[in-house]
Amino acid sequence: MAAHRLQRLQQLGAAAAALGTASIALWRLWTRLVTTKIEKDVSDIVLIKFGGAALTVKDKFETVDEKSMLKATQLLGQQYRAGKKMAVVIGAGSFGHFQAKKYGLSKGISAHKDYRKGCAECRTSVQRLCHIFTNLLVKEGVPAVGISPFPSARAQSKILVEDGPLATVKYQIIKGYVPIIHGDVIFDDVQGHCILSGDTIIQRLCSLLRPKTVAFITDVPGIFDRPPSSPEAKLISRIGVASNGEIELKLETSKAEHDVTGGIKGKLACASSIVAAHNVGVFIGGVDSEATSRVLLGIDNYGSKSLDEYSNLTGTWLVPASTI
Repeated sequence: MAAHRLQRLQQLGAAAAALGTASIALWRLWTRLVTTKIEKDVSDIVLIKFGGAALTVKDKFETVDEKSMLKATQLLGQQYRAGKKMAVVIGAGSFGHFQAKKYGLSKGISAHKDYRKGCAECRTSVQRLCHIFTNLLVKEGVPAVGISPFPSARAQSKILVEDGPLATVKYQIIKGYVPIIHGDVIFDDVQGHCILSGDTIIQRLCSLLRPKTVAFITDVPGIFDRPPSSPEAKLISRIGVASNGEIELKLETSKAEHDVTGGIKGKLACASSIVAAHNVGVFIGGVDSEATSRVLLGIDNYGSKSLDEYSNLTGTWLVPASTI
């Protein structure tokens, strides 16, 4: 009798093990299917960075460039109605930079005795800009949602080590929303806090989203060989980026005194690193440019034109050097 019970228990155990193995196999299959669907849902995403100069008057404290911002929101409205998936990062411009400079926020808590007040003032400023921009998008019919990296995004010695809300961007896009992410002040394990710039955010989102196209939109038509205000300035239609991220290009550049995030050189370094790391073209163009609209709508990309046709575009493409 005891032997029969033991045999029965062994049979039940074997059946349970087989069922467990089948369940694990089904779970793995389901996970692969879901993952494939998620990747398909965001495979054609466009990742957009609006520079602060495209939305604000950079040398006037907390001043929106109303005409330019309206154009930007109309551009995104057009893209949304065309069924394009996107995530948007906005630069601070005249919002946030002045406070960051005043309190030395990029240097950590040792730079100013009132660093907490400085952090609060800076964050209030960039959130205000994000709210203005997002509100205009909602009026344009775009289901835009503002995202602040603080407080769960975290850095160590200014290097992002915890994504926080950035990790939810893909899910929000899949659910039909348009995430609007702004630069922020975040906690830093080494220096107390630091600036998380829009350029750092867009670099990280490239890894999380693997976008089809990346666009930097600013107040000028593209990258020039010297400041655009110079009468001798010439637009550079394409720039080759080596596999290590380096570009062979000499530029005469300038940046606003209160800009704590690197100016145009920093933006160019960010764009070239994206090209090298993800083998994707990065477009840099003006907010009111037809070329920018065509890029966002997916009509043009760096692989869709011959080299001669690049010269007819009002904008700059950074592309893998091997394609030139």
